[in-house]
Amino acid sequence: MVYDGNSTVYWLYFYRYFRRDYERVLRYEPTNLPARVNLAYTLQVSGHFMQAWRQFTTALDFKPSKLVSNHLYL
Repeated sequence: MVYDGNSTVYWLYFYRYFRRDYERVLRYEPTNLPARVNLAYTLQVSGHFMQAWRQFTTALDFKPSKLVSNHLYL
């Protein structure tokens, strides 16, 4: 599976499927920041706030300056 960044467009309708896809990407590439931030955003939208907080925190632990300078890849 290749992460292409297009799944953020459809999160309103298919967030369950995209959550699974983001988790799959992170299983094989845990430092993929766009996938981690998008997973956190998907979790937040679906009401899983603590899980989203953990994903955002983990993303900031990897590269805080890159995330802040690129507006969280959103």
